Amino acid sequence: MKRHKTVQPLRLRSAIQGRERWDIVGLRRKPFLAEQLEWDLKNHAGVVSVRANPVTGRVLLVYDHHIVTDTADLLRDALEGLAKRWAGESATREGGGPFDEAPATHQADEHVLSLIRSVEENTGQRWKATGLTLLNTVAALAPPLTLGLIMAAAVSGGLPVLTNVGLSPVAQVGLLAVGFVGANTANTITEYHAKTAWQRYAAGIEHALRVKAFAHVQHLDAAYLDNQNTGQVLSVVHDDTVKMREFLSHLPDSTVDRVGTFAAGSAFLLAISPVSFLLSLVPLPVIYYVYRRYHKKIAEVYRDQGIKQHAARKQLSDSLTGLSTIKSFSREEYEQLRLEALSRDLKESTEAAYAEAMRYADMTKFAMVAGIGLPIIYGGALMLSGQISVTVFMLQSFVMPKMVGAMGGLDHDYDLYQSTVAAGKRLSGILSVQPAIQNGYRLFEAETIHGDLRFQGVTFGYAGNEHLFEDFDLHIPARSSVGLVGTTGSGKSTLTRLLMRFYEITKGRILLDGQDIRELEFNALRDVIGLVSQDVFLFHGTVYENIHYGRLDATREEVITAARLAEALTFINALPDGFETIVGERGQKLSGGQRQRIAIARVFLKNPPILILDEATSSVDNETEAAIQHSIDQLAKDRTTIVIAHRLSTVRHLDRIHLIECGRVLEEGSHEELLALDKAYAALWKRQTGDDAAALFTGENEDPENQPNKEQP
Repeated sequence: MKRHKTVQPLRLRSAIQGRERWDIVGLRRKPFLAEQLEWDLKNHAGVVSVRANPVTGRVLLVYDHHIVTDTADLLRDALEGLAKRWAGESATREGGGPFDEAPATHQADEHVLSLIRSVEENTGQRWKATGLTLLNTVAALAPPLTLGLIMAAAVSGGLPVLTNVGLSPVAQVGLLAVGFVGANTANTITEYHAKTAWQRYAAGIEHALRVKAFAHVQHLDAAYLDNQNTGQVLSVVHDDTVKMREFLSHLPDSTVDRVGTFAAGSAFLLAISPVSFLLSLVPLPVIYYVYRRYHKKIAEVYRDQGIKQHAARKQLSDSLTGLSTIKSFSREEYEQLRLEALSRDLKESTEAAYAEAMRYADMTKFAMVAGIGLPIIYGGALMLSGQISVTVFMLQSFVMPKMVGAMGGLDHDYDLYQSTVAAGKRLSGILSVQPAIQNGYRLFEAETIHGDLRFQGVTFGYAGNEHLFEDFDLHIPARSSVGLVGTTGSGKSTLTRLLMRFYEITKGRILLDGQDIRELEFNALRDVIGLVSQDVFLFHGTVYENIHYGRLDATREEVITAARLAEALTFINALPDGFETIVGERGQKLSGGQRQRIAIARVFLKNPPILILDEATSSVDNETEAAIQHSIDQLAKDRTTIVIAHRLSTVRHLDRIHLIECGRVLEEGSHEELLALDKAYAALWKRQTGDDAAALFTGENEDPENQPNKEQP
């Protein structure tokens, strides 16, 4: 029976076959943890859908009971995995562990303000927009005041001030009508300029935040990014910056207008009657009480909505990316059910969030409208008793609707505010992650590099796993060609990741021409290394753009030459638009071999002093491999070349071959020398070439390249 170190107590609330509800105390107020738990469980075989609520700490698990037999063990495994992962990433995170108490809710507001300040180049544009909004607020009060004077003149037979200058009642109404048109024109013009100024300011902040977030993500460690979902990161970098723009383009303008309207209305009431002014303040204690009671709860509900939104987006991203796999396994219905479950969760969460926001906004609006009504009632009593004139009462009656109108849209504003706070927290969260691998300080020119590489006493292991290398030594002389072979998981590709500092070694040194690569600047180091991996990535663009990416200052003739050297020119010319053919997302319009040759052409164009070919010919047929091999032989001249391969025929011509097993060099020498040893390398060669007849009958001649990659967890 499996034994677990219980990370958090679990309590089963309810269960029917294939559907269970659990209580996990440690999930409460931990939106990040709840989101990661959902993601981990959804990737488990047999799990249909998961909903983890960080507000209540409850988990709804829907699963296939034929596949998942012990849900308690499943949950404990997932929670333990999260705890270990958090411990492994502690160097890149600030604060405590995943189950520590979350910070106070009011701190979330600071995320939005600090984000805005961090990218605001100058405050002049913000103050200009604020000034235009205040000017528009004043201009917006003129039309109702003018209408009030028109009504007063019509009811009372003329305004005394205008009558004294000889204007008849009809002339007074005509003059005031002209004033109304002028006031309305001024209101329209100032409103246009105010809203345009805020839109311009908001778009600038959105642009700066997106650029900042993307630049930050690009410099994060591969170890951190490997544990993140691409759809989730995309949602934060793009969608959450859009929310910031929507917030800044609307809410500051709306808030300043409301405050300005109330300030002007209050000043007007104070001038008429101090009692009327005091009556307008009656709702303030009610508003404060409602805020204190609902603010925290609403913030939690909106955080939950954000988690559900990210989960749905992640599922969509994964499903669309893996559509061919889904179709090949006929899993359309299964994926449809998963998306429907997530979309249903998002729908319910959105409804709950909006309902809470509406409840708060409507109670606030009711209190404020009631407070505005009290001065009107009191003003009517004063007019009936003769203490104020009809004109003053009419002005008050027309100003009050403007103040009431300012309350319209409070529900939308509060909804926008809370969703922006949640977005700001997510943006701040990803921006707060700092890379554990620090950039070096030494710069150098690629022409000065000879390419002598040494791994001295290197110790390394992926987070949460045992050391892959321990006191590992390897020397690759400058301008030599070296092959790294061995079974899957032996660490061959990991050596290239360590060399390019995608991961950092725990102990030892890696030297390039005698210099510790930790002292070298990232770009300078990676500029002298050309990598063609087995996992080829092509951008959605033309063939030409993908090859040209290898060196952005290259001419078209140089791009064509690189394609010819990579044996790619023939098939490129046969494409419908030649070099201008769109390759599709990740190059899916091309075959695997065609994608591989474009990737090789890209490195030909880069022309680095160190060349790494990680299964570079694994996706091509034997004839194409032979052609590419001829080109690689030409490219490898006078440069350090590292070839990683499962097929020994790919490396047999190299100067030196290293057989790596269990994180150490088991055998080394030329192809002929290793065959003469008649040990592990020779046995592997016989299995692959069919020379070992016994292997054929015992079924031991499987091609190692078809084994699953277990090198990286």
